Amino acid sequence: MRPDGTKADLFYRGVPGTRIISRVRQTDDGKLMFIETAGGNNSEADLVSITYNRPLFSRIDLTSDITGNFNSVLPLQSEIILVSYSKPGNDHYALYEFNTEERSPGRLVYEDQDYSIAEAVMASQYERPKKLPSEVDRGVKTGLLMCQDINFTGYQPAGERSGTPVASMVEVMGIDSTYGVVPVEKDGSFYLKIIADTPFQIRTLDEKGNVISGPCHWLWLRPNERRGCVGCHEDPETVPHNRIPDAVKKDPYIIPVHLTRIREKTVELE
Repeated sequence: MRPDGTKADLFYRGVPGTRIISRVRQTDDGKLMFIETAGGNNSEADLVSITYNRPLFSRIDLTSDITGNFNSVLPLQSEIILVSYSKPGNDHYALYEFNTEERSPGRLVYEDQDYSIAEAVMASQYERPKKLPSEVDRGVKTGLLMCQDINFTGYQPAGERSGTPVASMVEVMGIDSTYGVVPVEKDGSFYLKIIADTPFQIRTLDEKGNVISGPCHWLWLRPNERRGCVGCHEDPETVPHNRIPDAVKKDPYIIPVHLTRIREKTVELE
């Protein structure tokens, strides 16, 4: 998610039942490292690495064959990092070097018999990252959402898979009520203008109103944000077809649907 609250998308999801218990650290060669534990039991905490360019499909457990417990990580070089590590049967953490190529703890760097070394932090000059340009305009009361094909749920459109129900409508759902049902175009696309900073979910329906899929996870749009997706529950690495969706050739549907007009740059909603 960007600092202005836009572009919130799934970046990484661990194995079911696991959770991240440390800060995420980045190496010079574009790897992200952190400590992940299974089942809420810190004695099973391992050092995990993913690549920044492909975070959902690059997970490597660097310590699956190592007994003991890891608590934090600090990259020094592409192959050498510092880890807070506790040997088997001991809840006392010390600071060790760790070789990511050999996947083994190395030299003991620092240990204190009275304290556990929870985390190491680099004391050095910090270069502030460049400020991202923001599309958020608080004078605008809505955001725009476009989907290319609601029947694209995997690697193939629904029409290319025998026996797969075809959705023809989407329902936009709020926290305690529905915001409305709108039809999609023949190519499966839809284009919505949604009240900003309001959580919603989307599920797909067939022509009789039966639920085909969803609801999706909770979404929101910041004021003046524009977002697009390829399909519903599609593979996150799918690239959209190079075509103009039929839905964007028309005005977007206003959500909630009981609103017939929105005066942007003002507080009034009609």
